[in-house]
Amino acid sequence: MEAFNILLLVAGSAIGAAISFGALRVSKHYKEKLEQKEKEILDAAREQAAKLITETRARTEEIKETAKEETTNMEQQLEMLKKALDFKGSILDKREQRNEAIKSSLNETNREIRKLEEDIEGAEQEMVEKLKEKTKLNADEAKKMILAKFDAEMELQRGKLLKKTEEDLAEDIISTSKNILRGVIQKITSPSSVDKNSTAVKIKNDKFKGVLVGKGGKNIEYFESMLENISIIFNLEPNSIYVGGLNLVNRNIAKLAIEELQKERGAFGEHQIKRALDYARSEIDKKILKAGREAIKIANINMDIPEDLVRLVGRLKFRTSFGQNILQHSIEMAAMAALMAAEINADIEKAKVATFFHDIGKAIDHEVGGSHDILTKEILEKYNFDPDIVHAAYAHHDGEPQRTAEAMLVKAADAISAGRPGARQESLTSYLERIQKLEKVTRGFEGVKKSYAISAGREVRIIVDEDKLTDEAMKELAQKAAKQIEEELTYPGKIKVNVIRRTEAIDYAR
Repeated sequence: MEAFNILLLVAGSAIGAAISFGALRVSKHYKEKLEQKEKEILDAAREQAAKLITETRARTEEIKETAKEETTNMEQQLEMLKKALDFKGSILDKREQRNEAIKSSLNETNREIRKLEEDIEGAEQEMVEKLKEKTKLNADEAKKMILAKFDAEMELQRGKLLKKTEEDLAEDIISTSKNILRGVIQKITSPSSVDKNSTAVKIKNDKFKGVLVGKGGKNIEYFESMLENISIIFNLEPNSIYVGGLNLVNRNIAKLAIEELQKERGAFGEHQIKRALDYARSEIDKKILKAGREAIKIANINMDIPEDLVRLVGRLKFRTSFGQNILQHSIEMAAMAALMAAEINADIEKAKVATFFHDIGKAIDHEVGGSHDILTKEILEKYNFDPDIVHAAYAHHDGEPQRTAEAMLVKAADAISAGRPGARQESLTSYLERIQKLEKVTRGFEGVKKSYAISAGREVRIIVDEDKLTDEAMKELAQKAAKQIEEELTYPGKIKVNVIRRTEAIDYAR
């Protein structure tokens, strides 16, 4: 019995040891799995944290850039308002001084008129008496003779005075106009915004270029097919890709999409490209709406503008004319028109609104076709703008004669803004082509020996054959050449046509 108990004790100890050993192995197995799981969780957390840090930094930079843009816009607006107030103050001071001078001059003139009337009355009485003595006429007949003579002399003097007044008035108009324009131009200090025909995109390394091209060029072919009139240019510079094309909206969409695709890990395909383009379109649409609201605020347009029209205004940020940004051009023109309207007592709000929206047709002209001024008229009529505003905006390219002061101000502001040095540019190819066409057109007239385009195409000098053309025919030739240039060429501003006929008279003294 004792041996049996000992046997049981030994067996129990062996079983307990086996169970303990098995438990230890199970515990070690689960411990390894827990450690592996913990490592996976930590790795995932680190990866998520790194991604979150990257996104946070990018968002921070975007917020900083947005805040910087808003600060710059506010500073420009405050500076413009300050200058406008200073300009109006100086105008009021000048008007007050001018009124005082006119009042003083009027009083002096009235005194001289009274004295002259007294002198005339005395002279008339004296002449009547002398005439009576010489002609033996009675007083009434003598007075009639004198009055007839005075009337003839006064009619002659009136004609001379009228002619001199008209000449003085013409000189005053030119001088006053120059002073107004000089003051307006000096008050406008906005930078000239000139855009090139390509947009650069910075990339991490040149390896991304191959990923973007894709196997057999499928990725880049699909990418370009999703954006109209856009081409992706590689290998101009290291770590850079250029987006070419005249459509600024699509260029910026492409740029943003490429930046978004750089976040992809490894290779990507059409699905990722479509997703990046959809994201870029959404972001650009937000920027367009924001740009439109900011422009309306800077231009100080005090009226309710529908969101659809605000979006059209924002699209002008992505349109250029001879390199000049249309939205900046419109803001600048609105400020000019308001200053000139205040100077000549025109309707400031009508001039400002018509000027600001004068090129709104350019937001859609490349999509629907047609002249931008006609599209501008249709858009403003659609949104029920005042007929005077519609007319002023439409007539800035002489679509119809300007019949209001505000319409003339729109045309004047457009010419000033577009004609500022550096405001516009054109490519070398189009410039040379325009110069060659200008010389060719003016050489086609009979009697022309040579023709030269000078001053960057703003003047053309025509040398004529003195044996075939008289001095009297030069004016007619200049008019014909100017008319043909208007009909056959497209050019910014105006072109001076200068016809030159050289003659010499030679003799010898012997």
